Amino acid sequence: MLVSIGIIALNEEDYLPALWQEILKQDYNLEEIELVLVDSGSTDRTLELMEEFSHQKVFHNVQVLSNPKRILSSGLNVAIDHYSGDVLLRLDAHASIPEDFIRKNVENIQDGAAVSGGKRPAIMSEITPYSQMLLAAENSLFGSGIAPYRTSSGRRPVKSLFHPMFRREVIDQVGHYDEKLIRTEDNEYNYRVSQAGYDLIYDDSVISYQYARPDLQRMMQQKFGNGEWIAKTLFVCKPCISIFHVVPFAFVMAMLLSFILLHWTSWPFILVMGSYVVANLLMSFLALRHMEFHPVNLLLPIVFFLLHVSYGVGSLVGFIQTPKFLKDYRQSSKKN
Repeated sequence: MLVSIGIIALNEEDYLPALWQEILKQDYNLEEIELVLVDSGSTDRTLELMEEFSHQKVFHNVQVLSNPKRILSSGLNVAIDHYSGDVLLRLDAHASIPEDFIRKNVENIQDGAAVSGGKRPAIMSEITPYSQMLLAAENSLFGSGIAPYRTSSGRRPVKSLFHPMFRREVIDQVGHYDEKLIRTEDNEYNYRVSQAGYDLIYDDSVISYQYARPDLQRMMQQKFGNGEWIAKTLFVCKPCISIFHVVPFAFVMAMLLSFILLHWTSWPFILVMGSYVVANLLMSFLALRHMEFHPVNLLLPIVFFLLHVSYGVGSLVGFIQTPKFLKDYRQSSKKN
């Protein structure tokens, strides 16, 4: 089975060399692997690294392509337009894969899965007490959500997968990613896959890793962007969004409203913040219980709070921007 791997990258020079080596170490026949490398206008050595790797002779084929629109969804569409394999594996540039990753996905496809994927824990490129504390936040349900690829066990159909492998027939029927969606293109695409009658099969024996943002500021920026696009996407694909996606927005609004009500009564504020503090401390304890104690771990409840507020404020901004977004979205849809 010819496996095409689509890797879309923007300024990923720090991660690509290690990923190249992990691909070379796969226990799947490298002659049955095609690499579709898409550069999104990088200003570092990403394109150079791609072109250097394209000279590898062990693969079926290596393509280096350009994504002039620079956003992830358009880069994925470039890969869709150019891959030639029986399956297409979407793999992030800042990912890490064990040597059996491709083979196990292929085995699931051969067993009848239309879309295959598995666990995706977060990792850090640098191991320090501070980075491990941030990683605990990223890998916690309280910090990053309940997506099945975070903690689920067994083998079963799910609504979303990370680093999925698609049969060609699935992509032929479902088509391209929606380039009008910046952060939620995978939610919407997975929904269309399900609506087309295909199951997304999660298998916990399949595992890949994602490098988390290395500092709190970038983690907060990521959460803000995710929250913003969850809010916008809610109005163009409501079934794509889970109620859990809007919990941070509900928390921020409850906190703001209860703060305003302090002029008349303190009970709403005490109830909202008291409940949150109890939940935060409990989830912080659960996230840290197996880690060696370090004083920096005491910052985890604050990190949780900042991530939740960032996500919730992002959603608030997204809801405010929604009228203009919907207008632009509909106009763009008419043109296409």
